[in-house]
Amino acid sequence: MTRYENGRAPLSDLIKVGDQQYLPVGTCARWREMQRLAWEKYRVWLVITPGWNGYRPLDIQIQYRAELGVWAAVPGYSSHGLTYNGRDCAAIDVFNWRDLAPGNESLAWARFVALCRLVGFTNDFVSPREQWHIGDFDPFTVPAFAAIVINPSTTALPTAQSEEDDDMPINFRRESTGVSYTLIPGYGITAHANLHGFRLTAFGNTGAWPPAPVNDALSTDQRIGAGERQFNDDNLRWWLALMDFEWVAQDLDNRLPKPSEYRYADRLQKIYDAALARS
Repeated sequence: MTRYENGRAPLSDLIKVGDQQYLPVGTCARWREMQRLAWEKYRVWLVITPGWNGYRPLDIQIQYRAELGVWAAVPGYSSHGLTYNGRDCAAIDVFNWRDLAPGNESLAWARFVALCRLVGFTNDFVSPREQWHIGDFDPFTVPAFAAIVINPSTTALPTAQSEEDDDMPINFRRESTGVSYTLIPGYGITAHANLHGFRLTAFGNTGAWPPAPVNDALSTDQRIGAGERQFNDDNLRWWLALMDFEWVAQDLDNRLPKPSEYRYADRLQKIYDAALARS
């Protein structure tokens, strides 16, 4: 028996990883590990296609079917709805898998499939075929990936990488407001709704829980120890501009996301704005 009826899981039971993007805890852990491996091996940060391309609620399934026809599943039967063929199943559409080998789609596909298998995702299980579409048939179980090790001798790049490249994604805190965020370089920023949100996101990103809070608070040293960077407003503006969030840096008070919002990097925001203009 499946945990939820298709498309009827409450968003509060899932982890928000982007604007309109939610995943169950096990799938989130697999996805973060796959992102880490793709970055470490190929220097590609895999991202979910903008839109409801993780979990997809029933009303969105109805909307997508009307807009996309056969390229979207019959509402109530989508693998994005957390059930598929009578089994628990979470699905993700991966926006940039071809970047794993630019100009060589067959090699990119081979690398993509290998990464999926390492972390427990399934390829090629829907019709019509969608190469970008991957499934997790154990979405509520958080896996341990201690056995997966990348051999540094096979992954060294000819040019040095910046310190920022080795710290993905990045948790940070605006000191003037005390609000915490997660930034995925080149992709987006999401806000933590509360302290539990910070700890949950830190676990999803690193696989380790930050220390338990005392009196619903963590010291700055504890936050730094959990990998969260602390910024005053001047330094935050400079850093966000450096990380391709210039448009957010220009107005921190109004453009840093609220807990229910998401902010794309400058490049993706232009794509998102253009898509809205066409709709």
